[in-house]
Amino acid sequence: MDNKINKSHFIVIVAALCLLISGCLGGGTMSDLPESDLPNCETIAPWGVSQWTNCQGIYSEGGNQYVGEFKDGVFHGQGTMTYANGDQYVGEWKDNMPHGQGTVTWKDGEQYVGEWKNNMPHGQGTITLSNGNQYVGEFKDGLMHGQGTLTFPDGRQLEGIWEEGVFLYENKGK
Repeated sequence: MDNKINKSHFIVIVAALCLLISGCLGGGTMSDLPESDLPNCETIAPWGVSQWTNCQGIYSEGGNQYVGEFKDGVFHGQGTMTYANGDQYVGEWKDNMPHGQGTVTWKDGEQYVGEWKNNMPHGQGTITLSNGNQYVGEFKDGLMHGQGTLTFPDGRQLEGIWEEGVFLYENKGK
């Protein structure tokens, strides 16, 4: 699981760098945008993306591409970030970070589907690992935390209470 947390931190770092480094509009066309009630963003040189507010657009930097909604110059609303390394996040954004409902799919096929808070799995979610393990339950700050079930490829399960990624005890009396 620790490896997954590092990937989550990677998402925040890349998103922050995208806006800190002067970016460009490109790598896609406005017709690639999903349906939205927001108008298309207009780039106003020399300020670029920092002027984008309450609009939708495409922002590319260093092989990464964000397609979605902006508010006050940051990723905010529905959007998709496709990273140069093949990872992808699709879902809700707030202040440049995954926040709300979303799905991250890593290039190795591993996937987390569920709630996000400040770029970390937080709330109800499901993570499926490449080794076949799958955890369904509660997350807090990117770790399994609360009620959840870890299912192994052979069908065995650990069902109970988790704390900071560690299985504490099985629920009795179910």
